[in-house]
Amino acid sequence: MALVDAHTHLELLALKSIPFEKLSSVEELVSLLKGIGDEYILAWGWEEKRLGRAPTREDLDTIDRPVLLLRMDAHTGVANRRLIEEFGLDGNELLDSEKGFLYEGFLWSVVDRMKPKGESMREALRRAVFTARGFGIEEVHDYVDEELAELYLSLEEELPLRVVLMPYHEHYRGVVDLLKERLSLGWVKVFVDGSVSARTAYLKEPYEDRKDSRGLLLRSAEELTSMLK
Repeated sequence: MALVDAHTHLELLALKSIPFEKLSSVEELVSLLKGIGDEYILAWGWEEKRLGRAPTREDLDTIDRPVLLLRMDAHTGVANRRLIEEFGLDGNELLDSEKGFLYEGFLWSVVDRMKPKGESMREALRRAVFTARGFGIEEVHDYVDEELAELYLSLEEELPLRVVLMPYHEHYRGVVDLLKERLSLGWVKVFVDGSVSARTAYLKEPYEDRKDSRGLLLRSAEELTSMLK
């Protein structure tokens, strides 16, 4: 029986440039970041339970380069003031400029501006695929846009496992035309809300620890009906 991961974001694994799992405090994280000499820092994988609390803009403001760190669920990220100013992010409703938190689609619009491109991203994705295979996974279902689908196609002859592409709804038509023998098309991804752990999942009642928030509803009923049609 094949081991299948039916909800995968290997692009996130490709962005895993910091060993968050080895860090036990925000102070350790900041110390590590100060030793990174890159022009800007983009990384994925922090989680507040392991670090003791969530890192904030104030913590990252001690770094003299733009920094964006994605939470493990990738529905929330935290940026420093340097990044917020250089990327002109102030004023968006999905930015908490005081704490530096970015949410959902707005977060990913910034990630898309920062993430590696071309051969650098191709190599990072290749490593991520082989990492997944090293855990015994034989098939992954991954969420893609045209750019990520193209990278998978360029790796077709090297893939050590099967890949099922699941396009985000706005990229569906573009991805359909890119299918090949080892890559097949799965279902369509539509973001309606976020995740419970990031407190962006949309609930009927307010969160116990955030009485003023029920989360984020990203699509109206009318929008969903239009998409399905």
